[in-house]
Amino acid sequence: MASLLFRRAFRPGPAVTGRLPFRPPASRRWNSSQASPYVTWTPLSRAFCEYVDTALVELSVLCLMAIFTYQLAYFGWTKLEQDEIRATRQSEISALEAKVEDLQAKKKA
Repeated sequence: MASLLFRRAFRPGPAVTGRLPFRPPASRRWNSSQASPYVTWTPLSRAFCEYVDTALVELSVLCLMAIFTYQLAYFGWTKLEQDEIRATRQSEISALEAKVEDLQAKKKA
């Protein structure tokens, strides 16, 4: 898939002749009998396309592994934060319940 996109991006299609769509202005000073300054395309080798395919696959696997590692670390961090918040709230609730019991005991006495 990636090589197909790569080939379409860098190789001319059947309607493209391999030349620039415009002719650069000729130099008036050095007007010689040189070949016209059109750019020609060189076809990409199959080995290069296979190398690009392999590199893109390896790069995508690397990116997916990095994203997975980040998500795993983020999940662990949020779990620890959640546990800490729960412990703090539970200790506050226990302290308030003890205070309420003391006040009720003083009120009865």
